[in-house]
Parts: sequence; C-alpha cells; structure tokens
Amino acid sequence: IYSLPTDIEKDTLVKSKIVYWTDDELMAFLDFVKGKKIYLPAFIMGMTGMRPAELVGLQYKKVDLINGMIKINVQVVKDKASKELVLTDIESSYRDISIPGILVEELKTIKKENKAIKSSSFIIADNNGHMTSYDNLRVMFVRYTNSLRKEQRERLLVEGKDPEEVEDKIIKKIPFYNLRHTHATILLNNGENIKVISERLGHRSIKTTLDTYASVMPKSRTNTAGILDSIFNKKP
Repeated sequence: IYSLPTDIEKDTLVKSKIVYWTDDELMAFLDFVKGKKIYLPAFIMGMTGMRPAELVGLQYKKVDLINGMIKINVQVVKDKASKELVLTDIESSYRDISIPGILVEELKTIKKENKAIKSSSFIIADNNGHMTSYDNLRVMFVRYTNSLRKEQRERLLVEGKDPEEVEDKIIKKIPFYNLRHTHATILLNNGENIKVISERLGHRSIKTTLDTYASVMPKSRTNTAGILDSIFNKKP
C-alpha cells in the first residue's frame, strides 16, 4: 500500500443544495439493475455511503461478515507521477462501519458462488479480477440511470400522464458519487444522529457534515418544533 502523495479523493464542501435519491428511487434503481455489473457497486454505496475511491479499494479481508462490519482505511487513486492506479492509505478517514444484514447476505452469496475469491480479492474489480478505477462505474451508472429514466417516462406517458409533469415523477439524474449523499440523507431523514453519520462518512469534523447536509435537514427542524409543542403546549 502506497503512502506517497497521490490524487487523494476528498469531499468537496457542498455550498448549493445537493442532489440525491430518496429511498424509493434507490430501490427502484437497484431493482432495475439487479443482475447487472453496476448492481453491487451501487448497492454497497447506497448501504454504506463510502467514497467511490474507497469502494474500489475494498477487499474481502476488510469485511467482517460475521459481525457485519467493514474496515475502511484505503482507497484507489491515480498516482500523479506514474499515472497508474495505486492503493493508498487514508489515515484521516480510518473507520469501521456497520453494514445491514441484506448486504451481508449479498456478499456471502457472492463468496459462496465464486470459489476463486480470496481474502485479498477486491469486491469491485475489473473483468480480470484486478484493482479498478471508479471512472468505469461512473459511466456505467449514468447509462443505466438514463435507461431507467427513459423506461419510466415512456410508461407514464402510456398511462396518460401530463408530459409536463412526467419529469418530476421519474428518477432524478445524479452522479455516481451522490449515492454517498443518498445514503446520508436517508439516515438523516430517518432520525440517525448527525455525529454517527459524520463518523460513518469519514468526515474530519461534524462541521463538514452539517455544512454539507444543512439544506436537507428541514425534517429534523420540524421534529424539534414538534417536540417543544408536545412539552409546552399543554392545557393548564
């Protein structure tokens, strides 16, 4: 594993409103690509919120399928000098995160069906089982997203929906990286603690998390107002 200066993937502080999928949109996409090569990368991103470069650096030896945990401490980047892909440490984002049972079962099934998998094998790899860049995943993700959007649009038009309203009813266009935002917003909107989410995403500070997701936290503010009403708005 390299520790030399490389093009380390960093979180860009999001100033404008982020674009993400709802849980329904994520499930619709996963159902659409089930059995396709993009399924597992999208599934893992949606269930973990990993950075894409961390995703392609994930090896089976870093996944504890018994306790449902993943150790994240490396990522795949392109070396500035050689322009080759290298596996490099990400000490500032070292973390262990829990994974849901549905992902554990998916990975167990894959290992059971592929006897060639070793502990050092990359979970997301190229066609030869070698380390890969996530650039290919980005292209593939856009292609399948567009295909799903087309299918949904055509189905709604056949059902007689107003063409001007159809665009708001189909899955949104998002980049592959934004599956990370999708993961975070799903957790936020279901009441997960912001500090837990920050640690899960590997942010250096909770301020980064708050700055990034401030625009998608109205539900939390609404809940706060409701809590205060329930406490103080009582009849004497």
